[in-house]
Amino acid sequence: MWLPILLFLSAIILFAFKSTRKPKGFPPGPRWWPFIGSAPQIEALRKRTGHFLLATAEMAREYGPVLGLKVGGETIVVVHGFQANREFLSSDGLAGRPKGILLVDEEFWMEQRRFLLRHLREFGFGTRNMSTLIEEETQELVSHVNSMIIQDDRSIFNIHNLFSNFNGWNHFQLFSYIEIFGSRSFRLQSVRKVT
Repeated sequence: MWLPILLFLSAIILFAFKSTRKPKGFPPGPRWWPFIGSAPQIEALRKRTGHFLLATAEMAREYGPVLGLKVGGETIVVVHGFQANREFLSSDGLAGRPKGILLVDEEFWMEQRRFLLRHLREFGFGTRNMSTLIEEETQELVSHVNSMIIQDDRSIFNIHNLFSNFNGWNHFQLFSYIEIFGSRSFRLQSVRKVT
């Protein structure tokens, strides 16, 4: 009975202790409290100064232009001042992006780009067929807008939904061969009614 409770309390104390320790080489900043980090100090300064930017500026005067904070479980590095920002933005060591599909760079980005272009060409990307298809859809859009102007007999009207149809569905249309503004646009209307 006491063993699970003791293990649970030990785990919480260990986690609280580890959450107050800064990583090696982390920039200086206010003290970290268990579980909440430096949030109380940030909030107190924000209330006193009126803005988060002014609060971090005051902290930067105390701890230096590169400030290390922790809010909850997230570590944050704030760079304050023109010279520090200039060095930070021009440093090649800090220009990398996290691993993943969307935010890649360097050699991995080139590999992903080659893979994507090779497979998109199978669907017609970069070929004459796709550009012709896009041109036809654009002409259909223009003629549809002109017919709406003539039908309503006014030159100003809300076309938000019209462009969301055109932009939102043209990628889907390229792979499913459904015309958005053409003769088969009734399919789009039925899909819009369902959603």
